[in-house]
Amino acid sequence: CLTEKLLIYALGRRLSFTDRDDIDRIVAAMPKHRYGLRELIQYIVASEPFHSK
Repeated sequence: CLTEKLLIYALGRRLSFTDRDDIDRIVAAMPKHRYGLRELIQYIVASEPFHSK
C-alpha cells in the first residue's frame, strides 16, 4: 500500500506491529480527501511514529 511505503520512507525504518493503528487511521481518513497525495503526506507528517522517530 502506498501509505505504508511512504511511512517507511518518512521514518527511515521498517514498520512494526505498533505502527498498524496509525496506518489504519491514515487510510481511513483518505476517502474524505479523495485520496490526495498532499493530504496523505500531511497525515504521515502529523502521525505519532513520525514525531517519535
